Amino acid sequence: MDSRLVDNLAKRNFTDPTPIQDEVIPHLLKTKDIIGIANTGTGKTAAFLLPLLHQTLKNFEKGF
Repeated sequence: MDSRLVDNLAKRNFTDPTPIQDEVIPHLLKTKDIIGIANTGTGKTAAFLLPLLHQTLKNFEKGF
């Protein structure tokens, strides 16, 4: 994942992914489709948005 995202998460004390994040993020970084089910408050939103932000930053650097 983009180091800027990791650094900013660490600054806010988000250093260890939740189980859903640990399971989902690697697949989404490879642009795989997934279906995830987890309880409220387990980090699903971050699990889906962090790979999206990673790809956006990557594309921005390429000039897209």
